[in-house]
Amino acid sequence: AKKCFAQGVPLGDVNPLGRAAKPKQAFRTDAKCADGYVVLGGWALPETGGTENAPWFSLKIFPKDAPWLFKEDGSSQWASTSAEFLGTMAALKAFGWLEGGSVGWPLMGLMMQMADVLIDIGGKLRLHWRPREENQEADNLTNEVFDGFDANRRVALRLGDLPLELFLSLQNAYADFDQKRKDFKMVNPVKTRTSKKIKLAEKTAW
Repeated sequence: AKKCFAQGVPLGDVNPLGRAAKPKQAFRTDAKCADGYVVLGGWALPETGGTENAPWFSLKIFPKDAPWLFKEDGSSQWASTSAEFLGTMAALKAFGWLEGGSVGWPLMGLMMQMADVLIDIGGKLRLHWRPREENQEADNLTNEVFDGFDANRRVALRLGDLPLELFLSLQNAYADFDQKRKDFKMVNPVKTRTSKKIKLAEKTAW
């Protein structure tokens, strides 16, 4: 039977009668997108106590690490949804769960990578959005404010630790396609259609 995940935590085998169990929160994450960097932050909800008993991570990413999250001017705000999804993957990796419509890029590629990972471990992931005021601890981690967290419980995490092999191969193919598309547009510019009003004005009078 497949394992169910609610924000990354296995809930046990699927109920054969199809009765939905109440999801148990495993972790909370957030992502901060700024000019020149992105910060992913998250903490695992402990069985007892608060953040002082929680494993946590705060991962700062620069354009040289993940150019696909940044535009040429260094801005990353446009990729906030992708960054938040990457934060979920970071939490799954940091806290040990990976052992054993129309969507834009790079979010589509990250979703494909996540699906591939979940297939490998036989898992199912449910994500629940929370308002910022209900997710303050994770928001603090993205701002690199670690008050309330035990430094000894910080999980060492690098971007290279995340299982992104499939995504990176797709990213290379996407980048190649995007460049060819731009080159094609330069060689074959789209002709602007002349309005009917202008055509009538330019028409030679007989």
